[in-house]
Amino acid sequence: MEWRKLNNGQKMPVIGYSTCRIPPDLTERCIRDAFEAGCRLIDTGECGPGTSPAGEGTSDALRASGFHREEVFLAARLRGCCSREETEEAVDRCLKDRGLAYLDLLLLENMPGSQSEAWRALETAQYRGKVRAIGAADLDVPAFDRLMRTAHTVPAVVQAPVSVFGQQEALRRRAAECGTVMAAWGPLAAGANDFFRNPTLNGIGLRRGKTAAQIALRWLYQRGIVPFPGTTRPGHLKEDLDIFDFELNAIEMREIAALEIDETE
Repeated sequence: MEWRKLNNGQKMPVIGYSTCRIPPDLTERCIRDAFEAGCRLIDTGECGPGTSPAGEGTSDALRASGFHREEVFLAARLRGCCSREETEEAVDRCLKDRGLAYLDLLLLENMPGSQSEAWRALETAQYRGKVRAIGAADLDVPAFDRLMRTAHTVPAVVQAPVSVFGQQEALRRRAAECGTVMAAWGPLAAGANDFFRNPTLNGIGLRRGKTAAQIALRWLYQRGIVPFPGTTRPGHLKEDLDIFDFELNAIEMREIAALEIDETE
């Protein structure tokens, strides 16, 4: 599995697996399947005020895999956090639920209003070794800029809903200017807009001997975006990770870029 360096010197795999929509009773098994399939980057789900426990079974799946902790990259995201105190409590709860001493990446979900105190708490958690990299989730360019004006630590990662239908190019470019890696949740558009039957993706896939999902994930990878597909089916997961034995050419990249849907119209 290929890894890339973040702006704080840590390294993160270039494709991950998301447990965010996986039923809690399947989480451990799915993480085990992800490790077995070759994935080393796991989004273990959400935590924060009012959220249900998530990520349980993470440490058990890690032990069963036989991997050392440093061989995998485990992420999570905080939602509903605004104050320093509730963010600190959420970080500790997040680690406890997962049975971990530290997370490799913790993302702060964007909330209306100022999040400077919550971000300060994440910076403190990173300083104390509870988190090795911090980032932001679900924000647009203006919100990213607001965060940058008050942050002491530049986000290592910004996560957003990115797919061939919603490409987030402005945010990707702004993040890249700051050395921030962009990550995609929902990279297969949750099957919306008849994603898996899309003639452009399937036409390119037919020539390449790949599925529509593999073509879309490869397109994200070539844009420098780290996708987090999610599935409960081991066979689909193996397919999602099998995107490194081909390269889309410039014409194919433009054809896929033309699939974006302007939701403002």
